[in-house]
Amino acid sequence: MLLSKNALTRHVNEAQLANLPADSLETPQQWRCAVPQEVWWILFIGAALRLIFFFVAENNGGDALARAAMTAGWLEHPSSWLNFEPWLPMHFWLMAGMSVIVGEPGLGARMLSLLLGTASLGIFWLLARQVYGRSAATLSLMIFGLYSLHIAYSTTSSSEVPYLFFMLAGLLGFFVYRRSGSLAVLALGAVALGISAGIRYEAWICIFALALILIFMPRPYATGRFWRTEHVREVFLFGATAGTWPLFWLIYQWKAFGKPLYGVTMNYKWVVEQAAIEHRSKLYHLALSPGVILLTLSPVIVAVGFYGLALGLREPTGREFALVFLMVAAVFSYQILAGGLLPLARYTITLGTLLALASGFGLERFAQSLSRRRARQFRTAIALMLIINLGAILTLSEVRNPLSDQLSASSVFVGFSGSRCFWRDGAMFAQGHGRGQRRNLRLSHPNPPRRRALHRAGVAVEFRQ
Repeated sequence: MLLSKNALTRHVNEAQLANLPADSLETPQQWRCAVPQEVWWILFIGAALRLIFFFVAENNGGDALARAAMTAGWLEHPSSWLNFEPWLPMHFWLMAGMSVIVGEPGLGARMLSLLLGTASLGIFWLLARQVYGRSAATLSLMIFGLYSLHIAYSTTSSSEVPYLFFMLAGLLGFFVYRRSGSLAVLALGAVALGISAGIRYEAWICIFALALILIFMPRPYATGRFWRTEHVREVFLFGATAGTWPLFWLIYQWKAFGKPLYGVTMNYKWVVEQAAIEHRSKLYHLALSPGVILLTLSPVIVAVGFYGLALGLREPTGREFALVFLMVAAVFSYQILAGGLLPLARYTITLGTLLALASGFGLERFAQSLSRRRARQFRTAIALMLIINLGAILTLSEVRNPLSDQLSASSVFVGFSGSRCFWRDGAMFAQGHGRGQRRNLRLSHPNPPRRRALHRAGVAVEFRQ
């Protein structure tokens, strides 16, 4: 009798709740409780840092100058929508759209990175919460918010931050789907990954890793029979949506240049040329990327990041995230060893971001072994360590010392300042002079519209034979 009364009461309460307006089911106060106050503070500080350095720093990160100049030239004389030298075109389309909105190509190209870099903070926290839980996600967000490489490239027209935003959004959609089973969310995540794949090739690796997870690690409903209808549907939906751009690009390059991976092939050629100019040893190339990750995140965070990845192997979501990390790390390492990729600091931003996400879980597990007071002190100490690490990178990169050139590439004031362009052997190059660095970067063919675009951007152009 008592059981029937309780069931009746619960039924009445559910009916009353169902008749309430949708907005009353989740009040603003409940939403604020859903997102801890410390998360709002971290989001605010992270956004403020990126905004401050947007006004203080220059557009001098990696190939930022080349991309901004090419976008300006394309806006003035749009010819091919697809041919942007070795680069994928999606980033140029996005920069062009933002440039049209703000009315200035140089500003619009940087504004795109600033807006998507700031939005990445929220996406990153949501993704970390899906993979490792709310408490760990807060610590992960604190690390990511103070990540020097992400701050730096959120202020330039390089492609790293826009690509990373869409990749994180795609991963978020994927892991939400793995918990909820919503095909609509999976499709949205696949669209985001497709956009990311149109910006940088690294996203292709992520798409491949997630496809392997869907094929060989099906959700629980498919464990009885491997190729049930639901299993086939999710694999087909993800592959057809996320794989549309890579497939289109392979076909386009094959028809236009005779090679499906023409851009990658040309990049191999230019890496060989660049390596010959720099005269760096193989050991230097192998050690630089791990060194940059250790520097930008700190050795402590890198250690707890791997600890978090190892702990996460006990749960299905943690295993899936670890597989994505290992796949990206394996291809990245192979590319450097095979001479297909220069070990530049900015290329570590993907692995650094994934490690930052996992490190929050490792820190949280360690904090659980402490008393409440000690755990609070531990989190405060981690925050102070991250602030000191960020300040040390910035300070040492600005002060002349034997390592200032290497440190400047990892600082919030990234160290390549492309101040001049010149033509040689029928191609255009940008030359950088940032903090003692001197690099030549191939840009495009010498046509008058692009030269005028460079002049408007304040870039001096000279000719060399």
